[in-house]
Amino acid sequence: MIYLPEIVYSNQCAYVHDKDTIRVYDSIPRNNSTISYTDYFVNSNYLTRTGSTTFSQYSTLPTCRDTDDFTTNVGYSNYFDKVLIMSLILIGVVWFLVKTLLRRFLYGRKIY
Repeated sequence: MIYLPEIVYSNQCAYVHDKDTIRVYDSIPRNNSTISYTDYFVNSNYLTRTGSTTFSQYSTLPTCRDTDDFTTNVGYSNYFDKVLIMSLILIGVVWFLVKTLLRRFLYGRKIY
């Protein structure tokens, strides 16, 4: 499975443009047509760039991947490990702060 932040529909054409870019055409490319596309930069946290391209009768048409090859499940993204690590760090810091505050309020009061 390949993660994309948006759903790829059956009337669209998605393919791996190069090792860092997945290009999704708004419709299936045909000769003698101009089609809009969105590039997703996999190694740049899925930043996007939009544009359009014209296919002439001599153009080589891209080979579309099956829409089932793509998912919007973040678990398949290449930055999932970073999100998991940051979440664990945040949970640890919050847990430590709450624990410290509760100790001070419950046991820190001295009655003379």
